[in-house]
Amino acid sequence: MNYTMYRKIHRTLAVLYCLLTCAVVVQGSPTAAELLKIKWVNVPAKPPLGVKHGTFYSECMDTTVGYNIYLPPSYDTDSAQRFPVVYFLHGSAGNESRSIRLATYLHKAIKAGQVAPMLMVFANGGRNSAYIDAIDGTVLPETMIVKELIPHIDANYLTIGRRSGRAIQGFSMGGGGSLRIAAKFPDLFSSVVVYDAGGVREFDHIPTAEESRDVEKTRRKLPARMAIMGEDLAYWQETGSWYLLEKNRDRIVDRLPIRIVIGTEDFSLEGAKVVRDRLAELKIAYEFELVQGPEHNIYKLYDHAGLEGLLFHARHFGDSAAD
Repeated sequence: MNYTMYRKIHRTLAVLYCLLTCAVVVQGSPTAAELLKIKWVNVPAKPPLGVKHGTFYSECMDTTVGYNIYLPPSYDTDSAQRFPVVYFLHGSAGNESRSIRLATYLHKAIKAGQVAPMLMVFANGGRNSAYIDAIDGTVLPETMIVKELIPHIDANYLTIGRRSGRAIQGFSMGGGGSLRIAAKFPDLFSSVVVYDAGGVREFDHIPTAEESRDVEKTRRKLPARMAIMGEDLAYWQETGSWYLLEKNRDRIVDRLPIRIVIGTEDFSLEGAKVVRDRLAELKIAYEFELVQGPEHNIYKLYDHAGLEGLLFHARHFGDSAAD
């Protein structure tokens, strides 16, 4: 069975499941794609030095998807060299071009000899997607990144196309997404860094807006989240990091280094502590850095802790335990 046929069957089963579990409440309810209104290609106006925009065709979503990639100065001078890759996942309002200025931090560190040359890929996971495949099959960021973007990068760039040469990090929604994807696919990544994110919780019921820290904001986002997750509690549970960390614990312990970075003024601070406590409960090793001051801003956080995050990845590239 080829991949296209597999996805068609997957979508059909997903829709049937939604109908049976009342995830689709009435005929004609808007899909996740219709509610999220994701723009999948976003070319930057002025990309930083070394950054280029690219696209690939996503079979699972039947659309073209954009990404940005940073190539270090030595990339074009030695075609025999292979480079490790860091994948960066953006926050809830972002896209592949939202945080590309982070490439300037990496470029500076490489030029200063602080880290070895590496590539950085800025993925487009879609706004407000949580990097979770929608239960109705219309928005599939996880499948797209894992099954399509990563193979595309390995096929078209000089990468070390295995776990020991691949890392993932993200900010806010992307931080949570990075941890969740790494926990679900620990054989793909040699390390993960989570910036300013919480989002790990044990679901004993489907959450409501009234339980959130920002009721009005959550009310605005809830229809889209419900379109992604549906009304089946089991799907909320099985797709969450709380469950995945426990399910895949034996494949994570001593094999997937985890680093968490959070600002003391960040609204996600309590959520980040929940992540820390869950890792401690499961006896999964981690680093936890509490940075004084920065609010919810990836550039301010990178000013304080970005280099250490890059060094964290670099220390684990090539680790024999990673393959």
